Amino acid sequence: MGGGGTSQAALRRLWVGVSLSSLGQGLTLPYLLVYLHTVRGLTTAMAGLVIAYIAALGLLVTPIVGWAVDRFGPGRILTMGLSAEAIAVLLLSQVHGIESAFFIATFMAFGGSSVWPPQSALLARLAPAGGRQRVFAFQFLLLNLGMGIGGLIASVIADVHRPSSFVFLYIINSLAYVGYALVSVTMWRIGGPVPKPAEDDRQVGGYREVARDRVLWRLAPAALIVLICGYGQLEVGFTAYATTVLQVSPRLMGVAWAANTFTIVLAQLFMLRFIQGRSRVRVMSTAGLVWASCWVLAATAGWVSSTLVVAAILMVALAVFGVGETLWSPTMPALLNDLAPEHLRGRYNAILAANWTTAATIGPLISGLLIGGGLATWWVWGMAAGCGLGALAISRVRHVLTPAQDGRSLPGGAVAPVAGSVGG
Repeated sequence: MGGGGTSQAALRRLWVGVSLSSLGQGLTLPYLLVYLHTVRGLTTAMAGLVIAYIAALGLLVTPIVGWAVDRFGPGRILTMGLSAEAIAVLLLSQVHGIESAFFIATFMAFGGSSVWPPQSALLARLAPAGGRQRVFAFQFLLLNLGMGIGGLIASVIADVHRPSSFVFLYIINSLAYVGYALVSVTMWRIGGPVPKPAEDDRQVGGYREVARDRVLWRLAPAALIVLICGYGQLEVGFTAYATTVLQVSPRLMGVAWAANTFTIVLAQLFMLRFIQGRSRVRVMSTAGLVWASCWVLAATAGWVSSTLVVAAILMVALAVFGVGETLWSPTMPALLNDLAPEHLRGRYNAILAANWTTAATIGPLISGLLIGGGLATWWVWGMAAGCGLGALAISRVRHVLTPAQDGRSLPGGAVAPVAGSVGG
């Protein structure tokens, strides 16, 4: 792979690419439903179906991407995914009907599914010894910072009465992906495929080998529960609950979302120092409980009559959720990549990506059925309970991990004292 200096230089280049794509996503991602419906004339239901189609197709593609990352190397697959994303976003600026929307959505599904697994595999490969949590934490910080800045820029430019404003944003987003794709080409030598070690020839290889990892198959379902009841409820569930049930204006919700983003940016590095040397399983369980408290706060907002107080409570709730994100986002991918053999890293990261996509697919269905069916109270308390149950399920994984996998090993082989939060 090259020396440590080569890895550090490659990692810095990768940060440039991540920053570019995050900024580009921030320009357009919050407005996709609005753009398809208000600017291009699709019905709200059809626009939602297009977005759901992207997630569903991405879920089917992700296992293939995991195989391709291990077969051809993360560098080339990342370039392919970013190129597909650049083309799809550019075409999206010219969508004019249902057929073209679904055609372009297919490109977006393939492109989006082909970015996260190879990017995570590259980050894990380039991370210095014992530094995976720091690397994934910094990636998450850049992602939120870029998307936050992009969102602020887009809020000034986007105008539903001027379709050209959205065309401009999508073109800039496409150029950002092109920039990242060019950066990723420089990763081809470092990010090539890794053959299975000769001593592992007795193993079956591929996804069959992954399926034999009992730790992974205990961790992934438990994490999925937390993701469905946490992340999977944010974009649709939380917004629908706030605007349709609590009658908070979209403008005030924008301020509340800004609180979430700025909490992440300000708290991530501090939380990274806090979790260093602590049990990863307990940190993830704590994140689940923090997300549960976010939904409890959202539920109590329904007991208040003042709109401004309700908005303030929701702002605090989203800030609290952001604290949970700073616990989860460095920890889960670091743990998963410590479980993954190098020659199967693409498949392991594909499973992690599939968890996220599944949560993003199932979460809105749950919130849509319950909130749309007049069961908003059941929804908000159910999500709090789900996060709590998921946290308990994750805590049960700790006893099958080694201290190193669980993040409790310090340099030199010592074991760090574990700070208690959620028992396991």
